[in-house]
Amino acid sequence: MHHTAFIVSNSKSHTNSLFQREVARRKVCQSTRIHGTRANIKKMADFLEQENQLLKEEMATMQAKMNEMAAMQAQVMN
Repeated sequence: MHHTAFIVSNSKSHTNSLFQREVARRKVCQSTRIHGTRANIKKMADFLEQENQLLKEEMATMQAKMNEMAAMQAQVMN
C-alpha cells in the first residue's frame, strides 16, 4: 500500500504551490450583437454582393426556363 505525504513548510512559495491546480478553460462567449466596424461592414457588403450575384444567376435561369415553357406552349397551341 502506498501513501502520499505532503511536507508543509512555513515558506509562502511552497504553500502556494500546494494549492495551485489546473482549472478547465472556460468557453469564450461570443457577442450576440454585431458591431458596425469597418471590417464587419465590409464583410456584410461582400456577403450581400455574393448573394445578389447568386440571385441574378438564378433569375436568369428561371427566365430562360419560362421562355422555353412559353415557346413550348405556343407550339402546342398552333
